[in-house]
Amino acid sequence: GKTTLLRLLLGLLRPTSGKIMFEGQHLAGMPIRERALRIAYVPQEAMPRFPMTVFEAVLLGRKPHMRWGPGKDDLARTASVLGRMGLEALAQKPVANLSGGQRQKVALARAFVQGTDWIMLDEPVSNLDLRHQLEVLQLVRDAADNNNIGVLLSLHDINLAARYAHKVA
Repeated sequence: GKTTLLRLLLGLLRPTSGKIMFEGQHLAGMPIRERALRIAYVPQEAMPRFPMTVFEAVLLGRKPHMRWGPGKDDLARTASVLGRMGLEALAQKPVANLSGGQRQKVALARAFVQGTDWIMLDEPVSNLDLRHQLEVLQLVRDAADNNNIGVLLSLHDINLAARYAHKVA
């Protein structure tokens, strides 16, 4: 149910009845590009072993902003987010060579580099050990608070949700 709800909110699934409003606008009427500029999504299996470097994978998050390829602002923003997420030392490493916790951080960096108003995370720590869970959730909270970004976090662990969320439903 949680993943289905997130997919409905993202417009990836259509509701069978009713309508979904996002900041006063009917979601079904929102153009896909505008949705991509306003809402980032990190699925459960967030960062498969793509054949690219960490920098390239995070830079993909800027794609909705690009017309002809990455500009100076896109490259600078990507480098800045990598630094804030503690990933600068891994920037030129292949994503395929990273641990699960590192790949999850890359997926989060890709979402935060988008510059959206909202980030929706579907079980972002389900496959991580407790230390990495706490580290990832603290990164999410810090990045969201420091950049005034709304976060919708789907978790199975109610204790983790209560610890890191402002509101739990």
